[in-house]
Amino acid sequence: MTSRRLFVINPNARRADPDELVRLIRELPGNRTCETCVCRDPDELASQYGPALKNGRYETVVAVGGDGTVRECIGLIARRWKTRLGIVPTGTNNLLAKSLNIPLNPREALETLLTGKTQAISISEVNGKKYFTISFGVGLDARIMLSTPRSLKQRIGVMAYWWESLHHIHTRHYPFRLLIDDVERTTRGKGIIVINRNSYIKALFPFAPPPDPSEPASLDICVLHPHTFWEFVNVGWKILSGEYYGKIDHYQGRSVEITCSEKIPRHIDGDPFDETEIRIRHLRNQLKVIVPS
Repeated sequence: MTSRRLFVINPNARRADPDELVRLIRELPGNRTCETCVCRDPDELASQYGPALKNGRYETVVAVGGDGTVRECIGLIARRWKTRLGIVPTGTNNLLAKSLNIPLNPREALETLLTGKTQAISISEVNGKKYFTISFGVGLDARIMLSTPRSLKQRIGVMAYWWESLHHIHTRHYPFRLLIDDVERTTRGKGIIVINRNSYIKALFPFAPPPDPSEPASLDICVLHPHTFWEFVNVGWKILSGEYYGKIDHYQGRSVEITCSEKIPRHIDGDPFDETEIRIRHLRNQLKVIVPS
């Protein structure tokens, strides 16, 4: 396999200056084995670089952007899982980068590509083509995640979600059908959160337990039932701290299908997800990421 790196630059990322980033990349030792792509269309990314990546042209794909760019690059790497993921975080939240202690300074993040180590992490797959590292939400969780203003998140961080929850806590319950490891369940809830087991949620909540690679591969599937603001705060606290009880119905499994007879919001790691079908599968230690030594 060649040592060539492909840098996928999102020019729309909040802290991105594409020209400056390309200049920094060209200053890297061994830059003759680098290619840069300023990506404005994810479909073009897949069609242009997918075949070459599948054939082993790239040892590393580097996502230069936010969490959305990371997900697009994971989708590209899925063509050949031997390929490593590098991250130069220039987005708004940079959740995976923060959880893996990847520097938020672009120059330092680029240096990590040269001096870091490779770490295998678990991810989850949706409908065989999308991937998330933290969570997938339907209903209440998605309403809050998608309606919280970016400016508020930039000012007060994770507390912005608690503030936004005041506007959505009285939403009604919905009927759900769950198929967890081929076992069917019917339930009602205000929403469902599917958490990538050993997820990297400590980027949102620093006191959350770190991922434990020794634990078995599974998804944490949480059906939410809060009725008041304080019940919601309690539910949120328990999810972030890895405790699933109270106003939560908790299940575990390696795969889950979610069906709801009504059209309700859904998100994938905080971004809108518009597909009706939801089939999620956990992939244990599937992705190789370059992290600081």
